[in-house]
Amino acid sequence: LKEKLFEKLNLKIKSDSISEPSEKRESFEFIFSDSTEWMPHPEIKGLSIKPLSLNKEKGYLVILLKAAAGCVYPSHHHSGAEECYVLEGDLFVEGKHLGPGDFHHAEGESDHEPLRTKNGCTLLLVVDPRDY
Repeated sequence: LKEKLFEKLNLKIKSDSISEPSEKRESFEFIFSDSTEWMPHPEIKGLSIKPLSLNKEKGYLVILLKAAAGCVYPSHHHSGAEECYVLEGDLFVEGKHLGPGDFHHAEGESDHEPLRTKNGCTLLLVVDPRDY
């Protein structure tokens, strides 16, 4: 069963472990944790962004956002929906305190009050590209 599954996935089995795909697959993209540099936010000190994926056709951008302790992201408008998952640290959003594993959704055309972190945080965001 394992061999048939790996065959369907186009993977080779080597000594009971998975190896690289046997042919190049154009439909897949990988970004490894050490392969992309964090970019400082152009306007907000203590904030860095690591872009992961942009889908212009479907209108979404996936990014990692890292905020230093005490960082404040000012009030802002959402053109499209925002999905926010806290990977580490703390985030104060709309009067709620979020920690690792917590999730926040903001509808498109909504307005956020300032976002704050006391100890710093790392977030996974799925957003409208027009907002970044």
